[in-house]
Amino acid sequence: MLLRIISLLVLLGVSFPANAYRVRIPAGDLRLPAEYLAPVRSGMPAVLVLHGCGGLFAKSGEIGSRMSRMGNLLQEMGYAVLYPDSFTPRGVKQVCTSRSSARIVTPHIRADDAEAAIRWLRVQKDVDGNRIGVLGWSQGADAALELLGRKHRWIKAAVTYYPACRSFANDKDYRVSAPTLVLIGDRDEWTPAQDCKNLATETGQDLFHVVTYPEALHDFDAPVTYPYVENDIANRVKGMDGVLSAPDPDVAHDANRRTFKWFARWFDPERAIPGFPPSKYDH
Repeated sequence: MLLRIISLLVLLGVSFPANAYRVRIPAGDLRLPAEYLAPVRSGMPAVLVLHGCGGLFAKSGEIGSRMSRMGNLLQEMGYAVLYPDSFTPRGVKQVCTSRSSARIVTPHIRADDAEAAIRWLRVQKDVDGNRIGVLGWSQGADAALELLGRKHRWIKAAVTYYPACRSFANDKDYRVSAPTLVLIGDRDEWTPAQDCKNLATETGQDLFHVVTYPEALHDFDAPVTYPYVENDIANRVKGMDGVLSAPDPDVAHDANRRTFKWFARWFDPERAIPGFPPSKYDH
């Protein structure tokens, strides 16, 4: 019932006021700024939210509306939510374009940041440190996949929106360490869906689950109402000048619904799997 109510509220664009705390997370030589939404009660899971290539904040200085709404709804489900900012402490605004700082703040570096954020979450008294989820968009989804390849046992579930799966294709030993849901459009020109299908096949893991949307483009859940072209992108596929992106409310609604169900499923102690998702290629 709760999932149905939340799905309806997402469709209506409703968000909730959240009791948020600004925190600083030690990460090597940096202290990452982050926003923390406490769970409704102690001992609940936490979801680490990883922003995309455009950064955590909108022009208003507030957390981007798509991430803010998602985090508030996850908190409504009872979970803690943590938004770390990988760009601001490094003097970076975005890594979407080829002229940006994409080489400075890579998915590998962001996965290191995510590890620091998880260490911080695991010592919070109101969080179950053995039930951590990861949610990422775009470059944040790339960072999530990098993180999942590092075999962290306390990560219980992950959801990634349109990651660049090709960057993991050369690692034949790549496996995800938790049930992972990939949500991506079949017409995505920036991060092709076929790359994620291929990666899922290469892992041999049934719980590396790819859902594709036949007519959806990149950024299908963007909080805008019109198609747009991303020019001069940091394209890792075929070096085009720009790619078409477009919101699709129906696809976004379905993707959000699947996100909530995925976390609810794998955070449930009675339904979670022990250890890492098996692969048919492992012996």
